Amino acid sequence: DTSASLAALQTALQGSLQGLANQMRQSQALQGAALVGREVWIGGDALTVRDGAARGSFDLRNAADAVTVDVLTPSGHVLDRIDLGARSTGRVEFAWNVPEGSEGDGLKYRVRATAGATNVPADLYASDLVNAVSTGSDGLVLQLMRSGATPLDRVKVFN
Repeated sequence: DTSASLAALQTALQGSLQGLANQMRQSQALQGAALVGREVWIGGDALTVRDGAARGSFDLRNAADAVTVDVLTPSGHVLDRIDLGARSTGRVEFAWNVPEGSEGDGLKYRVRATAGATNVPADLYASDLVNAVSTGSDGLVLQLMRSGATPLDRVKVFN
């Protein structure tokens, strides 16, 4: 009977696809395990303080002849301004030495970049550490130290 043969073929095909999906999830989990303990950069304006230095990163969408970074308190007051001069398109990392005896918790930053009189947009990144990895229906999910559960597709840079 043709309909019985088609139903059996459909069942076998569904089983094969399910098996392939399970293998892909297992492979993703194994690859994701290699990320545990690594630094990643996700969208955000938080500065990461390590060894007395606050670090940040951003991408300039176009070249700029003047780039400054404002280091901000958690409430948004400017603590310091870093002059980075002219920069080309792409990723820029910077560090700011936290003054002795100061708290580095909750520091943020903003970028001001111009080419002549035109503002140059910048995409800001915050550093975080991968504590664990899990797989879900939407793929790989990273458990980040500060940001919690974060889908892999939100990660902009792996270090």
